[in-house]
Amino acid sequence: MQLTGIGEQNIDCFKALLPQSYDLNDIMVGAIGYGKAVGAASFSLVGSSIYMDHIFVDPDFRRKGVGSEMIKSFAAEMKKIVVGALHTDYYENSEGIRPFLEHLGFVSEADGEVFSVPIESFYGSDALNKVTAKDSKNKLIPLGKLTTKQMDKVAQKLEESGTDPHMVHDGSMDDELSLVSFDVKTGEPDGCIFCVRREDVITVSFLGSFQNDPRDLMTIVAGLKSVAEDEGITTGRLQFVSMDEKIRDFVKKLAKKPEDLKSEGAMYSAVLAL
Repeated sequence: MQLTGIGEQNIDCFKALLPQSYDLNDIMVGAIGYGKAVGAASFSLVGSSIYMDHIFVDPDFRRKGVGSEMIKSFAAEMKKIVVGALHTDYYENSEGIRPFLEHLGFVSEADGEVFSVPIESFYGSDALNKVTAKDSKNKLIPLGKLTTKQMDKVAQKLEESGTDPHMVHDGSMDDELSLVSFDVKTGEPDGCIFCVRREDVITVSFLGSFQNDPRDLMTIVAGLKSVAEDEGITTGRLQFVSMDEKIRDFVKKLAKKPEDLKSEGAMYSAVLAL
């Protein structure tokens, strides 16, 4: 078996093994065996972290080490450039993925139940559009544009609420869709939404109000909608990782029709230290 990078010169050989929404700007690795493409994996750089977005092996070549070899080889190359870890997410009903990842040394952790809604339905949410039309006492700032002092304040608030504060500084959430809400009068953070955008899916990894005020949550999500519209995002899915009952109830308001919101089951994060 031979491993190769995937680019414009050979993409046609691997298209059947890649998702329809593949991006040539991603890092893609392919496996060739018996004169044909037998495996493909895509990775993306999110902040200073590397995520495995997709891996697929031809059914006739599974359980023959193809997937393992692609990940091991890629991880070895990333280690050379001092990347500390390889990340990925998966649903609990993804057949065989957990033992496969754990065999390679990934450590899994449950994030919570995932709810997804089509972007078009999210934009049409009545509850959201009512808030969008109102003036807000808050100022929304993208996470990547915060000053060091502002980042420290947000990290402190997250730690006080029992949430890992490291994502504020590690660059993994530095997307224009990751927003922090600051009280205009006090200058203090009162909530935030952190997103990871990969392929046609926007995953809200964290959503919270430091004041436990549902109105703050709606204002923050309305800000997300505004930024997404400005960036021309019109298709795909928005998914929320729900950590508690309050967030689950809140997310149910964010679809134009209740039936548009679907549970995808529990999501797990997996990390391979390099």
